[in-house]
Amino acid sequence: MSDDRLSELRAKLSGEALALLDSEDGRYSEWATASALAMYAMNAGLDEDDFVRLVVASDFAEVFASENGRDRSGRLEGRLRKVWERAEKDWNPPLGGSAADVRVRLGKLSERLDGPWYGRTASSNRAVALALVAKAHEIGVWTVDISERELSVRAGVARTTAGNALRRLADLGVISKDETRERESDQAQRWIINLDWSQPDMSDSARRGISGDIGPYKPLPPSDNSYGLVMPINHPVFLRSALGPTAEWVCSDLISHPDSKATDIANRLGVSRDAVTRTLEKKLVPNQVVVKTVSVAAGRGRPSAVYRIDPDLDSDRLDRIAAEYGVSDWEARTTQRYDGHRAAFAVLREKWSRSSTGVAEDVVRSAVGDDICSTDVVDGGDRWHEEQEMLRQHGLPNELG
Repeated sequence: MSDDRLSELRAKLSGEALALLDSEDGRYSEWATASALAMYAMNAGLDEDDFVRLVVASDFAEVFASENGRDRSGRLEGRLRKVWERAEKDWNPPLGGSAADVRVRLGKLSERLDGPWYGRTASSNRAVALALVAKAHEIGVWTVDISERELSVRAGVARTTAGNALRRLADLGVISKDETRERESDQAQRWIINLDWSQPDMSDSARRGISGDIGPYKPLPPSDNSYGLVMPINHPVFLRSALGPTAEWVCSDLISHPDSKATDIANRLGVSRDAVTRTLEKKLVPNQVVVKTVSVAAGRGRPSAVYRIDPDLDSDRLDRIAAEYGVSDWEARTTQRYDGHRAAFAVLREKWSRSSTGVAEDVVRSAVGDDICSTDVVDGGDRWHEEQEMLRQHGLPNELG
């Protein structure tokens, strides 16, 4: 392929797709990355041959050309065509003939999801829901293959928290599992997003999990290509082990509503006034993220406090706060830990394969049981339970205890 033709094809892809092609975003497994690239290519109007040529000429080709540490460069094109076939089979052509139309509807859904949520799991439900919609928004479709691990990194929560939130969102009717296809062992769970979801559609039991009044919501001014998508601030300083997710939503609210009272913030977010006040007074004000102003109205002796984002707040200050809490490199450490799990599993699987009668899958099934291999909670095509069981049996760090 000529350089001009390659440049022409790359020009049709989004920045997110180019980052995957150039291996600048290495947070996800090679199969998840390849599947996402196929979706990006389809939405850009490229065909199968264009997709294969783009990937073969990219930095990502070297990553996808290996399997369990073995060189599979001779099978690279075949593997890519398999990815395309699978993506093409289940692809949702953008509504109205344009990915922009889907993004508009996803943006409106994100506004509704960003409304008040109540209950102990409110912040994680909201964070996971918005992260899932953001992933779909990147690709421009209303179904998305995503593992609990990838979603946990995107939402800034633990893997188990992401999994539990997905099940709660399914109960609420926000998403549903795609039951129309057989899920292969190396595939992430495919979720179908209900673009028209809104509070009145929920059952009485589900309604108790979110407030009865979602709007109106005034999102932050969108960038030219965001289509109004609601996005969290997404900085590690707002992890649970630092300022916390409530602090993130309070800050997001104050960006749109400066000089607000704690009661007003609580009403808009759907959380208790005590929770908002505690977050403001014990975390955001002391760390100079938010400025508090106290005034006394004429003729009244009771002071009133209003809050706004500190005008001098910048990313450097957030970085310093994150460093003080020890969470600056949380995403990198989490991704590295997940990559370590995959690498250890690949080595062990190869070792077991050589020592077995021939098929590694039989070894795995005899080790962990058919019930685990077939369970719906297997994470993102990584066969999480299999990995952890194998690591546990070999005395390596694992999450099974």
